Amino acid sequence: MKRAVTSDQTPSALGAYSPAVVSDGWVFVSGQAGFKADFTGFEEGNVAAQTTMTLANIEQLLLAAGSSLDDVVRTTCYLADMDTFADFDTAYAAAFAAAGVEVLPARTTIGANISIGVEIDAVARVTS
Repeated sequence: MKRAVTSDQTPSALGAYSPAVVSDGWVFVSGQAGFKADFTGFEEGNVAAQTTMTLANIEQLLLAAGSSLDDVVRTTCYLADMDTFADFDTAYAAAFAAAGVEVLPARTTIGANISIGVEIDAVARVTS
């Protein structure tokens, strides 16, 4: 059995998909971007600010699913410009550290033709 997960702390899906799905003790978070939690638009600025907001959105979906950033086992990250990798990586590491994560998830980072600076999806274990 599977169930869709949403959060009133994150923007709604912008298409025909669920923001996250729980199935068999796992949560699969669709690609998220740096849309502001207060729904006032997209996080402007550099890729670091967008990465921080994106991971905050992912964290809210994980919490709604009974999971957390500490339970993430895998992420796929898409960057519009691979030249921003260092800033992205610093912000990514800081977000997981702020959540108390000691073992970072496995990760693939891909340069992609996207209209935003960064998009991240995640797979995590449901723990509650």
